[in-house]
Amino acid sequence: GSRMLPSTIGRMSEIAESYTDIRLLQTVVHRRLAELTHNEAAFVSNGADAGLYLCAAAAVERRANRPIRYLSQQEISSYEVVIFASHHNPYDFVLHQLGVRTKILGFANFIEPITSEMLEHNITDRTVAIFFFQADHGWATQGGLPFDRTITISKAFNLPVIVDCAAQLPPKENLWKFTQAGATAALFSGGKDLRGPQSSGLVLGQHEFLNIVTRIGFPNYGHGRMMKTGREEIVGLYWAVKEYMEADENARIAWAASSITGIP
Repeated sequence: GSRMLPSTIGRMSEIAESYTDIRLLQTVVHRRLAELTHNEAAFVSNGADAGLYLCAAAAVERRANRPIRYLSQQEISSYEVVIFASHHNPYDFVLHQLGVRTKILGFANFIEPITSEMLEHNITDRTVAIFFFQADHGWATQGGLPFDRTITISKAFNLPVIVDCAAQLPPKENLWKFTQAGATAALFSGGKDLRGPQSSGLVLGQHEFLNIVTRIGFPNYGHGRMMKTGREEIVGLYWAVKEYMEADENARIAWAASSITGIP
């Protein structure tokens, strides 16, 4: 977890001293976060992985055309999320916690990379979403289908694409790059480069889809109730993102590089 700025800590302390209507606070903060990050909608979750859980639940509800809280465990387990083997990682375990099946495609290498045809033939009427892991530095291996081709196929099948970008900051343009390129939702950690509360995550994406996420998420009863985001995390992440967007990114990268090398 990164160090929070004193201004963020101050705002969190300030809101902690006030009684708060959580739903009203979410409405205002989510709208402002969407504006700041050039997205249609936003949602503050208690970590990026919790955001994946909520997005998967929203995808099930969207496909079933019924609130997920009214679906039985057997009904939920009949739906599946597609994941490329090269993107399979410990964070997608939350899909099993929700109860959906995961269909792992291809291999975590480049011997037989995934093709558009392979993805198309593995989408069924029980497929609710495609989980895409956007990562560098060894977190994702070769063999997955490129992002642009994944988006093209998802649109043909009217499937949401959920992109895990938890650690993909900087650059700050990643906050809108994937959603503006067609991703339904993109997930970011609040406690890494954003320097927000460690127990916060940011879900960005399409308004219609995130409306479902909001209905499922805390403080509503059902699957998302356990994923509580306090007023302190909601406000703290908002101010962290605000300062992140206003900061000189090039100057910060230069400062980080000089800190590593010791050369000013």
